[in-house]
Amino acid sequence: AKEVVDFQKEAFRKQLEIASVLKIPVIIHSRNAFRDCVNIIDESDVDWNKVVFHCFSESTKEIMEINHRSGWVSFTGILTY
Repeated sequence: AKEVVDFQKEAFRKQLEIASVLKIPVIIHSRNAFRDCVNIIDESDVDWNKVVFHCFSESTKEIMEINHRSGWVSFTGILTY
């Protein structure tokens, strides 16, 4: 439901604000929300060099987009099958 998605986006914004103030890494586990995540991070003061999309399952296009912003991705064993 839209209300749930809006709540999640606002919670993510607040988490990014905390990470920015404390200058700590941001570890993201995103499913079917890549564009929203990137847009919200871009709107924040978070240093992209401290952003890691873990368990990444998007395409190489999205990897290049994160790389262009100086972010990071990590993978799981799902790559083996």
